[in-house]
Amino acid sequence: MSAVKPRPRGSVHDAITRAFDEIQQRTGEQGIAAAAATLGVSQWLLYAASDPDRDGELSLLRAGLLTQVYGIRELAEWLADKAGCDLVERTPASGPGFSGVLAALGQTVQDLSDQHLSDDDVRNIQALIRKLHGLMATDRASAGARLQEVRT
Repeated sequence: MSAVKPRPRGSVHDAITRAFDEIQQRTGEQGIAAAAATLGVSQWLLYAASDPDRDGELSLLRAGLLTQVYGIRELAEWLADKAGCDLVERTPASGPGFSGVLAALGQTVQDLSDQHLSDDDVRNIQALIRKLHGLMATDRASAGARLQEVRT
């Protein structure tokens, strides 16, 4: 397989190749080698997955793991496009940080200890979920930067 073999724009093979390029940009290592080490598979298996002339595949589970570990977007953008959607990053929720969210969680658990779910309890749970999503978005946004810091 030639490293410059053309891949049809928008194809799954193009998305996989771009994902390996994105991993390389984030880590400074050869993207396919870093991905293979992360997944515990051979580089050949990943070359086959990116080759439009082969039947290689990259499972959704493995694609998700690469996306999570390296903070890459290419595979998620490809999948969103296939669903007729645009990928939009979550905006981190403003408000209390980690300790504030844990305090809100503790208060919510205490409020629910009476085993009665009131309208206020439902609103508090919904607010807590938004805060948790904000923390996750903040963590994901900084994942690539943290990975870069660790690798350099």
